Amino acid sequence: MMNNEKYGVVLGGGGAKGAYEIGVWKALSELGIYVEVVVGTSVGALNGAIMVQGDFDIAYNMWNDLTMSKIINFGQEGDVLTHKNLSLVSIMNTIKSSLLSGGMDVTPLKELLYKVIDEKKIRESKIDFGIVTFSLTDFKPINIFIKDIPEGRLIEYLLASSCFPTFKPQIIDEKRYVDGGIYDNIPISLICEKSKNIIIVDVSGLGRIKKVDTSNNKIIYIKNSEYLGRTLQFSEESSKNNIELGYFDTLRAFGKTIGKQYYIVDCEICKESKNKFANDLEEKEIEKIYAFYGSNINESNSNIASGVKFRLLRKIRKYITGELNGHSVIISMAEICSECLGIHRIQIYSLEQLIEEIMKEFENYKKVTLETNNIFSISKVDSLNKALVFYEPDLNEVSPSIIKKRILIALSQPKYAIANLFFSLLLNRKLNSVANK
Repeated sequence: MMNNEKYGVVLGGGGAKGAYEIGVWKALSELGIYVEVVVGTSVGALNGAIMVQGDFDIAYNMWNDLTMSKIINFGQEGDVLTHKNLSLVSIMNTIKSSLLSGGMDVTPLKELLYKVIDEKKIRESKIDFGIVTFSLTDFKPINIFIKDIPEGRLIEYLLASSCFPTFKPQIIDEKRYVDGGIYDNIPISLICEKSKNIIIVDVSGLGRIKKVDTSNNKIIYIKNSEYLGRTLQFSEESSKNNIELGYFDTLRAFGKTIGKQYYIVDCEICKESKNKFANDLEEKEIEKIYAFYGSNINESNSNIASGVKFRLLRKIRKYITGELNGHSVIISMAEICSECLGIHRIQIYSLEQLIEEIMKEFENYKKVTLETNNIFSISKVDSLNKALVFYEPDLNEVSPSIIKKRILIALSQPKYAIANLFFSLLLNRKLNSVANK
C-alpha cells in the first residue's frame, strides 16, 4: 500500500509496554505510511529516536533482549532479578532497597542507548523528532525538538525524558530532570501544528494525559487491545507478544482487518466459499433462529422472547463497529464463538479459516465425550464452556425441554448462547450443503 498523505506519530510512555510501539512501527512501514514527524515521552521518546533513525532491526533485537538488569543497576541485590518467574513481591523489595539509596541507577540503560542510538542519523533524517521531559529544578515541562538539543547530547535528553520517578534524576547542566510522563505522557500538543494527520499510540502507561484540541486534525488512535504487562516487566516473551499485538492492532486501525477481537481479512470470502459456511445471515435463517428459542418471527412479543432477543442483540452489537447487517452479524457471532472456545486471537484469519478453527474445536470436543445430552452432567466433558457452545447444535431441534435450556443459557450467559447459536447455524449450513450436492 502506498499512502501519499503525511503523518505525525505520537508515542506514549509505559516502560516495558513500549515493545508494542515497535509492532506499530512494523505495520506502518508495511502499509507505506509516510511519517514526517515523531514525538514521544519516556519509552516513547526512546522508540521514537530509533524510528527516526530508521533502524527497525536494531529496535526489534534490542526489545527482544531486554531484561531489568539491562535497564537498571541494582548492585548485589540485583542478583534476584536473574531468576525466572520472579514474584512481584521480590521485585518490589529490590526496588525499595534501591530507592532507599537515592533512586535506581540506570547506568545500564545509558550504556545501551550509546550502543543503539545514532545521533548523526537522527539529525540528518527527513523526519523531525521531539520529546518531553520535566525539569525538577525549574519545576516546568521541557518540550524540545532535535534542532534545539545541543549536538552530542541527545542521549542525555532521552534519558531525561525516560527518567521514571523511581530512577535517579538525570542531570543536564546542573539541572535535574525526570520522566516527561508526569507532565504529558502522550504529547499530542507537540505535533498538532506540525502535522495534519496524527497517529497516536497509547500503551496504557502511567502518567498524565493532557487534553488537546485536535478538531483540525485527522486522528488515528492505536491502543493496546489487551493487557501489556507491568511497567517494569522486561522479558523476551512479553516483548515478542507486545510487538505482535502492536502490529495487528495497527492493521485494524487502518482498516486492513475487521473484527472487534480477532483480526479478520474481509475479502468477501463469504461469496467465494465452496461450502457456504461463511455466507451472510439470510432471512430464512432468522426465522429458524426465532424457532430455535421457541418463538415466531411474527409473534415474538412475549417477555421471554423479548428478553432473549434484547440480550443477544446487545451482545452482538458490542462486536460490531459499523452497520448491523447480515454480514456484520455473522462476523461478530464468529468472533464470539471463537472467543468462547479460546481460539488463538493474535493472527490474521479469513472468516472461513476462523470457522475451520471452530470446527476443529468441535471435533476435539467429540473425542473427549461421546454423549452430552445434558449440559448439567459435565463429568465427561473437559470444559463447561465448550459444553455450552456445543449444546444440542441442531437448528431444527425445537423440543420444549431443549428450548427451555436454550432460553436459560441466553438469559444467563448470552455470549455462550450466541456461540451455541452460531455453531448451530454452521452445522445447518453444512447439512444443507451436503443435501444440495
